[in-house]
Amino acid sequence: MAIVSHPFIPDIPGLQELKLQRPGNVISAKEFRKATDYKGQNVMVVGGAFSAYDIARQLSYTTNRLHVSMPERDHEKEPPCLDGFNKDNLPVIHPVIKKVDTHLVYFTDDSYIMMPDTIIFATGYLYSYPFIDNTNPLAMACSQIDPLQSVRCFTDGHNINDLYEYLIYIYNPSLAVFGVPFNVAPFPLYEHQAHFLAHLYKGEVKLPSFDKMKEMWEQLVIERPGKLLFKMGLEQIPYRNSLMDMIQEQVKDECPTSKRLEYVTEESQWAMRLKKPELHLQALGYGTKF
Repeated sequence: MAIVSHPFIPDIPGLQELKLQRPGNVISAKEFRKATDYKGQNVMVVGGAFSAYDIARQLSYTTNRLHVSMPERDHEKEPPCLDGFNKDNLPVIHPVIKKVDTHLVYFTDDSYIMMPDTIIFATGYLYSYPFIDNTNPLAMACSQIDPLQSVRCFTDGHNINDLYEYLIYIYNPSLAVFGVPFNVAPFPLYEHQAHFLAHLYKGEVKLPSFDKMKEMWEQLVIERPGKLLFKMGLEQIPYRNSLMDMIQEQVKDECPTSKRLEYVTEESQWAMRLKKPELHLQALGYGTKF
């Protein structure tokens, strides 16, 4: 089962009123198509990840004035990398938006700017599974689960609950969820997950007990609260390797597809790009290529 994503726009005081009074003034990154649509405008991009960076970089060549609002943690240690931006229209960096009205945008450092022509939110997505009855999590549970047991909703939009190895729904292991971790090399990670699932559903790999999987999940929630729960980064390396370990330990006969998968190291090219974002940007053609 794969994720269906819906853009997440923070609940900022005054934002709903602004949308009603100025239709089209506020959009999500999902609605952004091309920078020339905003030629000559004053635009603010909200967000501190790659999508926000990429949109802002393109807009630096077409807008009249460009602003970027991002969490302080994303730029407090060092200024954001501006390789590939139009040097004659570099963005003005602001902290998080505190509130808005029809004329001004206020930030958490008590500064403010005139309302831009367009605000583009590149602030991530909500987990959404419209084909699942999220109001009745027990409906998805397998018959062995005590119906009196308290089961959390499958997702609250920001996180998904009760997944073993970020993949298997603990209350019903016949349900697997792809695409949940982020800040990853997606397709290689999905390949390892699919490889693990193939062996699991063939009966060649056994899961821990229900109680053990629940214990592991609860510990993970404690160690990685909030959005950190599924943010992997370089931790995808031991994660992918752990899936390989479980296969190697339990599957005795060599599977032909296993020859295509290898253990991952921090010397992998994509891992180097995660450790040094400037390499990722160069590889995409921003600045000098390596």
